[in-house]
Amino acid sequence: MEAVYLTFFLARFPLIRYYRTDTDLGGIGGHSVVAFIAFAAPLATLFGLLLVGWRLTRDAGGKSAPYIILGFGALFAFTLCFVYPVTAIDVFTYVAQGRILIHYHQNPIFVPPSAHPHDAAMYLAGGWMSYGAPYGPLGILVDALPVLTAGGSVLGSLVLLKMMFGAMLLGAAVGVWLVLRALAPHAALSGFVLVAWSPLALFESVVNGHNDIAMMLLVVFGLLALVRGRLLTGLVLVFASCLIKYGSFPLVPLALVFALSRPAPWLWRLRLGLEAMGCWTAITITAFAPFWRGWSTFSRPLAEGGFHLQTFGSALSFFIPSVPLGSATTLGQILFVPLYVYCLVLATRRPRDFVTGLFLGSFGSLALAAANVKIWYAVWPATLAPLSRGAVRLAGFVLSVTATLSAVLYDFVFLWVGNGSLAPFPMINAWAYVVAFVPAALAFLPAIGMKRRQAAVQPKRESAADSRSPAA
Repeated sequence: MEAVYLTFFLARFPLIRYYRTDTDLGGIGGHSVVAFIAFAAPLATLFGLLLVGWRLTRDAGGKSAPYIILGFGALFAFTLCFVYPVTAIDVFTYVAQGRILIHYHQNPIFVPPSAHPHDAAMYLAGGWMSYGAPYGPLGILVDALPVLTAGGSVLGSLVLLKMMFGAMLLGAAVGVWLVLRALAPHAALSGFVLVAWSPLALFESVVNGHNDIAMMLLVVFGLLALVRGRLLTGLVLVFASCLIKYGSFPLVPLALVFALSRPAPWLWRLRLGLEAMGCWTAITITAFAPFWRGWSTFSRPLAEGGFHLQTFGSALSFFIPSVPLGSATTLGQILFVPLYVYCLVLATRRPRDFVTGLFLGSFGSLALAAANVKIWYAVWPATLAPLSRGAVRLAGFVLSVTATLSAVLYDFVFLWVGNGSLAPFPMINAWAYVVAFVPAALAFLPAIGMKRRQAAVQPKRESAADSRSPAA
């Protein structure tokens, strides 16, 4: 895996060469077929090697195995810190927003990079120069930390951001390992390697430098606190993740239901609920205080819902033109409701069922309910999938592969088909949804069939047992 990262990523896309320019994977490769193969084939190879690593961990033992996994994960992350973000420029917008906050002492939610045209760093935000930050207040603060340390150096800010997110990825992987040691010790190492060595997580968290891993770090350690019985701490951490990025909000009710459904007197549950609400309110007020300008503070995050990238609604309205985009989006959200109710039911059961509900809630919100999905959002359910088992783990792995490879549709196929025109974009956008989500959804079918067979066999076994009983 390290050889692939060195040869096909660091050597071809060195950060030091391209960091002053606004380019992408297709631009560097000339949108050629060779560049397409040179990107897709190494990624497929990395996922194949990850499967080998996962298989080896099933037989691994000894105290050194976790350190080996962590050590190589750190090596991969360090290498990728010096790779140019070839499929997204969000990390450049973090630098711009950090400079607005740290150096200009202004609110990045309302002040876009274009407000400072004399600052060369702002131009690297590309098409997002005229937009404010869509993240939560904690997310803005986290993104600004490396800028504060690096001063005015754009390259230093980029490298520190990537290193910070790489460390957070490894922290999330350790958290997954600790959760599994409590719930299913035999699966702890395999869950550890599926996160720490995940090409999706490494590529989107370190190469592209997305702050989604900061959100998932809090979710994972919130889950760890919940399964260890530290319910209030867990609820606070899961809720705090929403203030980094709002995508984890569907997980908050699931965490609350899990905590309140644990065996305890009703008065104790009431007290826990009130304490959690109080802590959530205090955190929200404290975090938003420096950025608050009335309800318009949420106008930029809400605007994200108008892009309709890679969503159920955009795909349905393309394949069935008679269904308007708004109606298709609403239909997806309606379909998500029974799935989410099932997730709430799972949250009332054992901890392993609860983590399955977290995955399904995260996956379903992206696949059905979301009005805008970016490829790197797949990191959310993919980080949670190793905590579960069977079909859920498989679905998470498949989603990691397909979401990563769907990037080539935008960087290559779109330009090949459109020849510079925007006309085929709805088609590419719809197929990107199909490529990313449909194979992962199909991964659940064998498990559903198995459960049906088990349900059919169980009454027969009970009937046979009854016929052999003394009463019969």
